Amino acid sequence: TMFMVGLCLGIVSRLLDIYTQNLGEIFSQMAVWILLGTLISIFSETAKKAAFNILPFSFGMLLANLCTLNDHLVQGAPTSAYISNLVMRDFDENVGRFAEKFGISYTRYSDDMTFSGEFEPSIIIREVRQELCKLGLRLNDKKTIVIKNSACQKVTGIVVNKKMQVSLNYRKKIRQEIYYIKKFGLNEHLNRLNIKNSEKYLNSLLGRILFVLQVDPNNQEFRNYKDIVIKVKS
Repeated sequence: TMFMVGLCLGIVSRLLDIYTQNLGEIFSQMAVWILLGTLISIFSETAKKAAFNILPFSFGMLLANLCTLNDHLVQGAPTSAYISNLVMRDFDENVGRFAEKFGISYTRYSDDMTFSGEFEPSIIIREVRQELCKLGLRLNDKKTIVIKNSACQKVTGIVVNKKMQVSLNYRKKIRQEIYYIKKFGLNEHLNRLNIKNSEKYLNSLLGRILFVLQVDPNNQEFRNYKDIVIKVKS
C-alpha cells in the first residue's frame, strides 16, 4: 500500500513540477520527501512498522522519478513492462477469469493481448472494452485482429501456428546473407552492400541468428550459421 502511495505521490510531484514551473522543481526536492517520510514514521505504531511503511513508500517515489524523462513517462524503457503490469493487474485478473470460463487462453505482454481457442471473438472484444474503460483506456480497433487456424498466426512478431518460430521471411534473409558470405567472402559481400563496418555488421547478423535460436533452440541450420559467423569474426 505504501509503495503505491509513494508511486502516486512521485507521479504527482512530477506533474506539479510541470504545471508550476515558476516554483522550480520544489516538489521533487528531497526535503519534501524526507518530511513525508518523517510524518509516516511518526504516525507508525512501532519502529518496525515505520521501517516497513517508509521503505516501500520511498521505493515507490523513487520509481516514479526514475521512470520519467524530461517530465514524461518513457515508452519502450526497461521499466515499461513492469509499470504496465501494475496498471493492468486488476484487468488481468478480471479478463483472465472471464476467458477461463470459456476455455480461452489469455496472455499479455505490455499492451499486446492475445486470446487463443475456439470462441466467438465479439464476446472477448466486448469484455476487453469494458475492462479497459474502467482504467480510462480504450481498445485500438486498428490493431485488433482475428486470425483463423489457416492463416499465419503471429504474436509479438513470432509465428505460433504449430510451434514457435520466427517468420519465414526473417529466416530467408539470414539464409541469403550466409550464402553470399560463403560464396563471395565477407569483404566482397560487404562491398556489394556498401557496408564499411564489418564488425558492426557481423554483430548484427549474429544477433539475428541468436534471436531465431532463442525462439527455436533446436534449429540445427541456424546453429550452423551461428558457428559460421563466430568463425568469420575470429
